[in-house]
Amino acid sequence: MSYLKNKSYYNDLYDRFTVEECRSMEKRFKEPDKPFKIKNGKNISKTAQKQAHVISDHLVMYLLTGERYANKAETIRQWMERDQERDDKLARATEPNVLCAKCNEEMECISRELRESNSQKQILFFFTCPSCKSHRAFFDNGQEYKPKQQLCPRCQTELAVKDSRQGKIITSTYSCTKCDYKKKDIFDFSIENKTEKPDPNFEKDRARFCLSEKDGREYIQLRYKLEALKNMREEMEERKENKEIYDAVANIKKLTVQGLQKLLTPILNRNSYVKLNFSQPRIDKQVIIDFTVQDAKSDREEYDSEKQLKKIINKSLCEVNWRLMSNGISYRLGILSGSLKGFETEEDLVKLVKSRNKKNIK
Repeated sequence: MSYLKNKSYYNDLYDRFTVEECRSMEKRFKEPDKPFKIKNGKNISKTAQKQAHVISDHLVMYLLTGERYANKAETIRQWMERDQERDDKLARATEPNVLCAKCNEEMECISRELRESNSQKQILFFFTCPSCKSHRAFFDNGQEYKPKQQLCPRCQTELAVKDSRQGKIITSTYSCTKCDYKKKDIFDFSIENKTEKPDPNFEKDRARFCLSEKDGREYIQLRYKLEALKNMREEMEERKENKEIYDAVANIKKLTVQGLQKLLTPILNRNSYVKLNFSQPRIDKQVIIDFTVQDAKSDREEYDSEKQLKKIINKSLCEVNWRLMSNGISYRLGILSGSLKGFETEEDLVKLVKSRNKKNIK
């Protein structure tokens, strides 16, 4: 068997689910609702209530049909991908070599099928013996399939089963070896499968509930606009709640690398840290620059030199878009080194201000 069907099959299947869901929603609309009430406890007039229900129902149905359209292409893609994976697994599976349990003859594989349970997929191979016509079944991991035993409802003894076939009619007779219980199951494959009763209103409802490409695109555009308005409103509220932070961001001096060097050089020189040198910048989401500087005070201890330089740099950068990176300052033979990070976007500057505020609180 092949799981993957042509695209029209999945398109029709999705539309049937859409029609069923929308019919169910319409049915809910027809159910009586409790009357609306205003603050003073009085009921709204029946006319106003009816108008409110009509508007509400139309809006809910529009959103439902719109979302069904918006999700259609991706859902069909997932269905087809799932069925293609099923077919691929069936095709790749290698049948095991199986010997007949009765006559030890090599058995022939007559069919295979995919068994799925709890997100686990296994291939089940069915074998028949060309000599004695007995059957066995094995999964692709080598485990033999054992059908569930049928027990006698009277004495719980395992039932013996005997199959007989006449044309396309198969009769399975189950009998108990301890009591006289018997039952028969008859499978008549000559009877054509009952076709599903046609839905006379499907095409009419399909036209109502399954949006055209034009209407679907209009809905998606509207959804994008509504989402943009929602994000804009949330951003405005967030800016209002964090006004102090955004005011601080607006007051930050955005220095270039050259501006940073001009800022730090005289400050460091006044504190006896000389010959500030920047390495080649590393350009990533932010700009990172390694630096070295020499301590002109030969009597300054290593610990004091690192601590004072860190304090000077942090104080010098408190109002600009640069900060000393967390790896801090290293000292070797009077040469101190570290790394500076520069921020450009408003999002990064907001994080920088929040980080500085957090340190100030501590």
